[in-house]
Amino acid sequence: SKHYCDRLPCCANWHCRPRPSAPWLSGLSELDPSGAWEYRDGMGAKDTLLAAAVAGILWTGSNPAFAQDWALTSAPSGSWTSIASSADGKMLVALNYPSSIWTSTNAGHSWLSNNVPSGYWYSVASSADGANLVAVMNGGGIYTSTNSGTSWGMANAPSNFFSYWLSVASSADGSKLAAVGSPGIYTSYDSGMTWVSNNVPSITSNPSLRWNVVACSADGTRIVASELHGIYTSTNGGVTWV
Repeated sequence: SKHYCDRLPCCANWHCRPRPSAPWLSGLSELDPSGAWEYRDGMGAKDTLLAAAVAGILWTGSNPAFAQDWALTSAPSGSWTSIASSADGKMLVALNYPSSIWTSTNAGHSWLSNNVPSGYWYSVASSADGANLVAVMNGGGIYTSTNSGTSWGMANAPSNFFSYWLSVASSADGSKLAAVGSPGIYTSYDSGMTWVSNNVPSITSNPSLRWNVVACSADGTRIVASELHGIYTSTNGGVTWV
């Protein structure tokens, strides 16, 4: 049977574990501060939670160190493209193309469709408490929520048909955000209320560029972004890049 790889507590080795046999598109996990898997049981303890999108359906698991308990969620089938989680794994948000944004407040046991336009929702990120969310649409715009997905607003960033947003990242408190795509790299320092273009080339100025992935540190000051030809880093929230 097919397998996927879990990182063991030593963080230096990988081990193959059973999983549903289908193409995995996106995944996330709750990690302890050292980056190792955390699994506890017994009174007053907690399990580490995982969620993953596979073959058009969403799965969750609560024991990644052993990875024997993946469960199919009640979310509808579809083209799931990205998932994000709160630090405790209870608040989840998932993107379904071309349907909508879906959120869960109970670790994936039940899901609600959010009131957003249909489109090619491509990437989503969450604050540590799950309250502040940011999602980007390929060929659309950047949308943010400050109430766990109850309501969403479109940001003042490029949002026309040619704005191919591909990835988004969030600081732990949700105040600092970064998004990449054909318009270049954009950052926000106020939970998505305003966005500024960083001093990097866009596809308009350099058609060979393809900004495709972005990630940031917990405080949002360190950002890393990649395009087809290299990886760029910033240590000041996107003000300058090297």
